[in-house]
Amino acid sequence: MGRRVSEWFYRCYRSARLRGGIPTYVECRKEARRLRDQGAGALQAPSAALVAGGARGWRVAGGLRPAADRDGQIFAVFGPRADFVGWIAAFAARPREEVLSRVHHP
Repeated sequence: MGRRVSEWFYRCYRSARLRGGIPTYVECRKEARRLRDQGAGALQAPSAALVAGGARGWRVAGGLRPAADRDGQIFAVFGPRADFVGWIAAFAARPREEVLSRVHHP
């Protein structure tokens, strides 16, 4: 995925600057721009929106059970990526009509 986290981002992460909210926003954007200008195709960084451990998912093991807490990560991808394929599985908490035609359901 290219350059993952610059030394600056790493130091900010350790100092909680990346999670510093509005006061550190401009500084983080400047560093992201610098890395992009130097050829980074993408960045990976801790999520500023989630609390520590807030990215816990779910496991299915004898029913739906919470998975272990984990820190959220974001990926910022720069430029067009013809190699990426995505789809919308739900919109407004409902499956899209086109998804229903592709799955088995009663």
